[in-house]
Amino acid sequence: MSSYGAKAGDKIPDAVWSQTLELNYFDGKKKTIKFSDLKGKLIILDFWATWCPSCIEGFPHMQEVKNIRKDNIEVFLVNSIQTKDTHKRVNEVIKRYTDKYDYQADLPYIFGDTLFQKLFPHNTLPHVVWINKEGMLVANTYPNALTRENINAVLSNGNVNLHQKELRRDSEKSKISDHWLFNGCYGGSLFKTYEEGQSPSYGKYSFNEDHTSFQIVNLSFPVLLAMAFDKELKGIPWRHWVFDSEARFYNKREILATGYKNIFSYEMLVKGQVSKATVKQSFREDFKQFFGIDISVAEKPIDVWKIVPNAKIEEIKVEVGFRRSLREIQKLK
Repeated sequence: MSSYGAKAGDKIPDAVWSQTLELNYFDGKKKTIKFSDLKGKLIILDFWATWCPSCIEGFPHMQEVKNIRKDNIEVFLVNSIQTKDTHKRVNEVIKRYTDKYDYQADLPYIFGDTLFQKLFPHNTLPHVVWINKEGMLVANTYPNALTRENINAVLSNGNVNLHQKELRRDSEKSKISDHWLFNGCYGGSLFKTYEEGQSPSYGKYSFNEDHTSFQIVNLSFPVLLAMAFDKELKGIPWRHWVFDSEARFYNKREILATGYKNIFSYEMLVKGQVSKATVKQSFREDFKQFFGIDISVAEKPIDVWKIVPNAKIEEIKVEVGFRRSLREIQKLK
Protein backbone atom coordinates (compact mmCIF):
# COMPACT_ATOMS: atom_id res chain seq x y z
CA MET A 1 0.00 0.00 0.00
CA SER A 2 1.38 3.42 -0.98
CA SER A 3 2.15 6.08 1.60
CA TYR A 4 -0.20 8.24 -0.47
CA GLY A 5 -3.16 6.02 0.28
CA ALA A 6 -4.74 2.82 -0.96
CA LYS A 7 -4.79 1.99 -4.65
CA ALA A 8 -7.17 -0.20 -6.62
CA GLY A 9 -6.38 -3.82 -5.83
CA ASP A 10 -5.04 -3.12 -2.34
CA LYS A 11 -6.49 -4.95 0.64
CA ILE A 12 -7.86 -2.71 3.37
CA PRO A 13 -5.45 -3.04 6.36
CA ASP A 14 -6.58 -4.93 9.47
CA ALA A 15 -5.88 -1.80 11.51
CA VAL A 16 -8.64 -0.04 9.59
CA TRP A 17 -11.15 -2.85 10.00
CA SER A 18 -10.64 -2.72 13.76
CA GLN A 19 -11.66 0.96 13.97
CA THR A 20 -14.88 2.06 15.68
CA LEU A 21 -17.17 4.31 13.65
CA GLU A 22 -19.82 6.67 14.96
CA LEU A 23 -22.71 6.81 12.52
CA ASN A 24 -24.94 9.87 12.48
CA TYR A 25 -28.44 10.07 11.04
CA PHE A 26 -30.20 13.15 9.80
CA ASP A 27 -33.01 12.62 12.32
CA GLY A 28 -30.49 13.10 15.14
CA LYS A 29 -29.96 9.46 16.04
CA LYS A 30 -26.51 7.92 16.41
CA LYS A 31 -25.06 4.43 16.25
CA THR A 32 -21.61 2.99 16.94
CA ILE A 33 -20.19 0.07 14.96
CA LYS A 34 -16.89 -1.55 14.14
CA PHE A 35 -15.84 -1.26 10.54
CA SER A 36 -15.25 -5.01 10.59
CA ASP A 37 -19.01 -5.49 11.09
CA LEU A 38 -19.35 -4.68 7.38
CA LYS A 39 -17.00 -7.35 6.08
CA GLY A 40 -18.58 -9.53 3.44
CA LYS A 41 -20.55 -6.67 1.90
CA LEU A 42 -19.94 -4.17 -0.88
CA ILE A 43 -19.08 -0.93 0.91
CA ILE A 44 -19.65 2.42 -0.81
CA LEU A 45 -18.13 5.50 0.81
CA ASP A 46 -19.62 8.71 -0.61
CA PHE A 47 -17.48 11.70 0.40
CA TRP A 48 -19.45 14.95 0.62
CA ALA A 49 -19.54 18.46 2.08
CA THR A 50 -22.23 21.03 2.80
CA TRP A 51 -20.67 23.37 0.22
CA CYS A 52 -21.05 20.70 -2.51
CA PRO A 53 -24.66 20.93 -3.80
CA SER A 54 -24.17 18.07 -6.28
CA CYS A 55 -23.08 15.84 -3.37
CA ILE A 56 -26.27 16.49 -1.42
CA GLU A 57 -28.47 16.25 -4.50
CA GLY A 58 -26.93 12.82 -5.06
CA PHE A 59 -28.17 11.43 -1.74
CA PRO A 60 -31.38 9.95 -3.26
CA HIS A 61 -29.25 8.17 -5.86
CA MET A 62 -27.10 6.74 -3.07
CA GLN A 63 -30.25 5.50 -1.37
CA GLU A 64 -31.26 3.78 -4.60
CA VAL A 65 -27.81 2.17 -4.77
CA LYS A 66 -28.32 0.79 -1.27
CA ASN A 67 -31.78 -0.50 -2.24
CA ILE A 68 -30.44 -2.54 -5.17
CA ARG A 69 -29.27 -5.26 -2.75
CA LYS A 70 -29.97 -4.04 0.79
CA ASP A 71 -28.49 -7.09 2.48
CA ASN A 72 -25.28 -6.98 0.45
CA ILE A 73 -24.53 -3.26 0.14
CA GLU A 74 -23.62 -0.66 2.74
CA VAL A 75 -23.52 3.03 1.80
CA PHE A 76 -21.99 5.66 4.08
CA LEU A 77 -21.92 9.41 3.51
CA VAL A 78 -18.49 10.57 4.68
CA ASN A 79 -17.92 14.18 5.74
CA SER A 80 -14.17 14.46 6.33
CA ILE A 81 -12.40 16.96 8.52
CA GLN A 82 -10.79 18.55 5.45
CA THR A 83 -14.21 19.94 4.45
CA LYS A 84 -14.08 22.19 7.55
CA ASP A 85 -17.78 21.56 8.10
CA THR A 86 -19.37 21.83 11.55
CA HIS A 87 -22.30 19.95 13.06
CA LYS A 88 -24.27 23.19 13.02
CA ARG A 89 -23.54 23.76 9.34
CA VAL A 90 -24.48 20.16 8.45
CA ASN A 91 -27.78 20.42 10.34
CA GLU A 92 -28.65 23.78 8.79
CA VAL A 93 -27.97 22.66 5.22
CA ILE A 94 -29.78 19.35 5.57
CA LYS A 95 -32.77 21.16 7.14
CA ARG A 96 -32.96 23.48 4.13
CA TYR A 97 -33.03 20.52 1.76
CA THR A 98 -35.56 18.73 3.94
CA ASP A 99 -37.87 21.77 4.08
CA LYS A 100 -37.54 22.48 0.37
CA TYR A 101 -38.01 18.94 -0.91
CA ASP A 102 -39.73 17.20 2.01
CA TYR A 103 -36.92 14.67 1.96
CA GLN A 104 -35.23 12.84 4.81
CA ALA A 105 -32.05 10.93 3.99
CA ASP A 106 -32.02 7.50 5.64
CA LEU A 107 -28.36 6.80 5.04
CA PRO A 108 -25.88 7.21 7.89
CA TYR A 109 -23.09 9.76 7.70
CA ILE A 110 -19.68 9.92 9.32
CA PHE A 111 -18.74 13.38 10.57
CA GLY A 112 -15.22 14.76 11.09
CA ASP A 113 -13.62 11.75 9.40
CA THR A 114 -9.83 11.51 9.37
CA LEU A 115 -9.43 7.76 8.84
CA PHE A 116 -10.92 7.45 5.35
CA GLN A 117 -9.68 10.76 3.97
CA LYS A 118 -6.13 9.58 4.67
CA LEU A 119 -6.70 6.10 3.28
CA PHE A 120 -8.53 7.40 0.19
CA PRO A 121 -7.02 10.86 -0.49
CA HIS A 122 -8.95 13.21 -2.74
CA ASN A 123 -9.13 16.93 -3.39
CA THR A 124 -12.38 17.19 -5.32
CA LEU A 125 -15.97 16.26 -4.50
CA PRO A 126 -18.06 14.18 -5.03
CA HIS A 127 -15.72 11.24 -4.47
CA VAL A 128 -16.86 7.62 -4.27
CA VAL A 129 -14.88 4.66 -2.89
CA TRP A 130 -15.75 1.01 -3.65
CA ILE A 131 -14.63 -1.80 -1.30
CA ASN A 132 -15.65 -5.31 -2.32
CA LYS A 133 -16.84 -8.22 -0.17
CA GLU A 134 -13.27 -9.51 0.14
CA GLY A 135 -12.08 -6.21 1.61
CA MET A 136 -10.26 -5.04 -1.52
CA LEU A 137 -10.37 -1.50 -2.87
CA VAL A 138 -12.04 -1.77 -6.26
CA ALA A 139 -11.95 1.86 -7.31
CA ASN A 140 -12.11 5.55 -6.54
CA THR A 141 -14.72 6.98 -8.92
CA TYR A 142 -17.17 9.71 -9.70
CA PRO A 143 -20.83 9.02 -8.78
CA ASN A 144 -21.77 8.28 -12.40
CA ALA A 145 -19.97 4.93 -12.11
CA LEU A 146 -22.62 3.72 -9.65
CA THR A 147 -24.82 1.91 -12.15
CA ARG A 148 -26.74 -1.29 -11.52
CA GLU A 149 -24.54 -3.07 -14.06
CA ASN A 150 -21.30 -2.08 -12.32
CA ILE A 151 -22.66 -2.80 -8.86
CA ASN A 152 -23.88 -6.26 -9.79
CA ALA A 153 -20.55 -7.03 -11.46
CA VAL A 154 -18.65 -6.19 -8.25
CA LEU A 155 -21.10 -8.21 -6.16
CA SER A 156 -20.76 -11.21 -8.48
CA ASN A 157 -17.11 -11.07 -9.51
CA GLY A 158 -15.46 -8.88 -6.90
CA ASN A 159 -14.26 -6.43 -9.51
CA VAL A 160 -15.20 -4.45 -12.60
CA ASN A 161 -13.30 -2.22 -15.00
CA LEU A 162 -14.03 1.31 -13.77
CA HIS A 163 -12.51 4.67 -14.62
CA GLN A 164 -10.23 5.54 -11.70
CA LYS A 165 -10.59 9.04 -10.30
CA GLU A 166 -7.28 10.66 -9.38
CA LEU A 167 -6.14 13.67 -7.38
CA ARG A 168 -6.62 16.98 -9.17
CA ARG A 169 -3.20 18.18 -10.28
CA ASP A 170 -3.77 21.32 -12.31
CA SER A 171 -0.27 22.60 -11.60
CA GLU A 172 1.06 19.68 -13.63
CA LYS A 173 -0.83 20.37 -16.86
CA SER A 174 1.08 18.64 -19.58
CA LYS A 175 2.63 20.62 -22.41
CA ILE A 176 3.82 19.65 -25.85
CA SER A 177 7.48 18.74 -25.50
CA ASP A 178 9.70 21.78 -25.96
CA HIS A 179 12.14 19.66 -27.97
CA TRP A 180 9.85 20.26 -30.92
CA LEU A 181 11.01 23.85 -30.92
CA PHE A 182 14.68 22.98 -30.54
CA ASN A 183 14.89 20.44 -33.34
CA GLY A 184 14.17 22.70 -36.26
CA CYS A 185 10.38 22.51 -35.93
CA TYR A 186 8.31 25.65 -36.14
CA GLY A 187 5.73 24.17 -33.76
CA GLY A 188 3.04 21.57 -33.43
CA SER A 189 -0.43 20.76 -32.20
CA LEU A 190 -2.35 17.71 -31.10
CA PHE A 191 -5.65 16.45 -29.70
CA LYS A 192 -5.70 14.10 -26.73
CA THR A 193 -8.41 12.15 -24.98
CA TYR A 194 -9.62 12.81 -21.44
CA GLU A 195 -6.86 13.67 -18.95
CA GLU A 196 -7.71 12.49 -15.44
CA GLY A 197 -6.86 14.89 -12.63
CA GLN A 198 -7.14 18.03 -14.77
CA SER A 199 -9.73 20.78 -14.43
CA PRO A 200 -11.53 21.81 -17.62
CA SER A 201 -9.93 24.77 -19.39
CA TYR A 202 -11.74 26.71 -22.10
CA GLY A 203 -8.67 27.88 -23.95
CA LYS A 204 -5.58 29.31 -22.28
CA TYR A 205 -3.51 31.54 -24.57
CA SER A 206 -0.03 32.62 -23.49
CA PHE A 207 3.23 33.99 -24.90
CA ASN A 208 6.32 32.89 -23.01
CA GLU A 209 9.77 34.17 -24.00
CA ASP A 210 10.02 32.92 -27.58
CA HIS A 211 6.91 30.81 -28.16
CA THR A 212 3.15 30.95 -28.11
CA SER A 213 1.01 28.27 -26.51
CA PHE A 214 -2.69 27.52 -26.51
CA GLN A 215 -4.31 24.82 -24.42
CA ILE A 216 -7.81 23.42 -24.01
CA VAL A 217 -8.33 20.77 -21.33
CA ASN A 218 -11.09 18.18 -20.84
CA LEU A 219 -13.96 19.65 -22.80
CA SER A 220 -16.73 17.65 -24.42
CA PHE A 221 -16.98 17.33 -28.16
CA PRO A 222 -20.06 19.60 -28.43
CA VAL A 223 -18.23 22.35 -26.53
CA LEU A 224 -15.19 22.03 -28.79
CA LEU A 225 -17.45 22.13 -31.83
CA ALA A 226 -19.11 25.32 -30.58
CA MET A 227 -15.68 26.87 -29.92
CA ALA A 228 -14.34 25.96 -33.36
CA PHE A 229 -17.41 27.32 -35.15
CA ASP A 230 -18.52 29.99 -32.71
CA LYS A 231 -19.69 32.44 -35.37
CA GLU A 232 -21.70 29.90 -37.35
CA LEU A 233 -23.30 28.27 -34.27
CA LYS A 234 -23.97 31.41 -32.28
CA GLY A 235 -27.58 31.34 -31.10
CA ILE A 236 -28.22 27.84 -32.51
CA PRO A 237 -28.95 25.29 -29.72
CA TRP A 238 -27.46 21.80 -30.06
CA ARG A 239 -30.92 20.26 -30.48
CA HIS A 240 -31.04 21.98 -33.88
CA TRP A 241 -27.78 20.44 -35.03
CA VAL A 242 -28.07 17.90 -37.85
CA PHE A 243 -25.16 15.62 -38.75
CA ASP A 244 -24.36 14.20 -42.15
CA SER A 245 -24.04 10.40 -42.10
CA GLU A 246 -20.61 10.70 -43.71
CA ALA A 247 -19.16 12.36 -40.62
CA ARG A 248 -16.50 10.36 -38.83
CA PHE A 249 -18.85 10.04 -35.87
CA TYR A 250 -21.79 7.90 -36.88
CA ASN A 251 -24.72 9.83 -35.49
CA LYS A 252 -25.85 12.73 -33.38
CA ARG A 253 -26.28 10.53 -30.31
CA GLU A 254 -22.61 9.53 -30.40
CA ILE A 255 -21.46 13.09 -30.94
CA LEU A 256 -23.49 14.47 -28.04
CA ALA A 257 -22.94 11.51 -25.72
CA THR A 258 -21.47 12.05 -22.27
CA GLY A 259 -18.54 10.03 -21.00
CA TYR A 260 -14.77 10.08 -20.97
CA LYS A 261 -14.36 8.86 -24.55
CA ASN A 262 -16.13 12.01 -25.74
CA ILE A 263 -13.93 14.47 -23.80
CA PHE A 264 -10.79 15.89 -25.35
CA SER A 265 -7.85 18.19 -24.76
CA TYR A 266 -5.97 20.25 -27.34
CA GLU A 267 -2.51 21.78 -27.27
CA MET A 268 -0.62 24.01 -29.67
CA LEU A 269 2.93 25.32 -29.35
CA VAL A 270 4.47 27.65 -31.95
CA LYS A 271 7.74 29.56 -32.19
CA GLY A 272 7.45 33.31 -31.87
CA GLN A 273 4.45 35.42 -30.96
CA VAL A 274 1.22 34.52 -32.72
CA SER A 275 -2.01 36.48 -32.37
CA LYS A 276 -5.07 35.06 -30.63
CA ALA A 277 -6.99 35.28 -33.89
CA THR A 278 -4.39 33.16 -35.69
CA VAL A 279 -4.33 30.63 -32.85
CA LYS A 280 -8.10 30.37 -32.94
CA GLN A 281 -8.09 29.82 -36.70
CA SER A 282 -5.41 27.12 -36.34
CA PHE A 283 -7.51 25.35 -33.71
CA ARG A 284 -10.49 25.46 -36.05
CA GLU A 285 -8.53 23.91 -38.92
CA ASP A 286 -7.02 21.25 -36.63
CA PHE A 287 -10.49 20.42 -35.35
CA LYS A 288 -11.84 19.97 -38.88
CA GLN A 289 -8.93 17.75 -39.87
CA PHE A 290 -8.85 15.62 -36.71
CA PHE A 291 -12.60 14.97 -36.45
CA GLY A 292 -13.36 15.11 -40.18
CA ILE A 293 -16.16 17.60 -39.59
CA ASP A 294 -17.11 20.87 -41.21
CA ILE A 295 -20.36 22.78 -40.85
CA SER A 296 -22.78 24.89 -42.83
CA VAL A 297 -25.85 26.78 -41.70
CA ALA A 298 -29.12 26.24 -43.56
CA GLU A 299 -32.82 26.53 -42.93
CA LYS A 300 -34.81 23.46 -43.87
CA PRO A 301 -37.65 21.39 -42.41
CA ILE A 302 -36.82 18.21 -40.53
CA ASP A 303 -38.92 15.56 -38.82
CA VAL A 304 -39.02 15.80 -35.03
CA TRP A 305 -40.67 13.98 -32.15
CA LYS A 306 -43.04 15.95 -29.97
CA ILE A 307 -43.09 14.75 -26.36
CA VAL A 308 -46.30 15.37 -24.44
CA PRO A 309 -46.23 14.49 -20.72
CA ASN A 310 -49.11 12.43 -19.35
CA ALA A 311 -49.98 10.87 -16.00
CA LYS A 312 -47.06 8.44 -16.30
CA ILE A 313 -44.63 11.32 -15.80
CA GLU A 314 -45.22 11.03 -12.05
CA GLU A 315 -43.67 7.56 -12.08
CA ILE A 316 -40.34 8.83 -13.39
CA LYS A 317 -40.06 12.00 -11.37
CA VAL A 318 -37.27 11.80 -8.84
CA GLU A 319 -38.56 11.95 -5.30
CA VAL A 320 -38.62 15.20 -3.36
CA GLY A 321 -37.73 17.38 -6.29
CA PHE A 322 -34.16 16.23 -6.78
CA ARG A 323 -33.65 16.17 -10.53
CA ARG A 324 -32.12 13.23 -12.34
CA SER A 325 -32.01 12.32 -16.00
CA LEU A 326 -34.14 9.53 -17.37
CA ARG A 327 -30.95 7.71 -18.34
CA GLU A 328 -29.78 7.54 -14.72
CA ILE A 329 -33.15 6.30 -13.58
CA GLN A 330 -33.25 3.64 -16.27
CA LYS A 331 -29.82 2.34 -15.20
CA LEU A 332 -31.25 1.49 -11.80
CA LYS A 333 -34.39 -0.25 -13.12
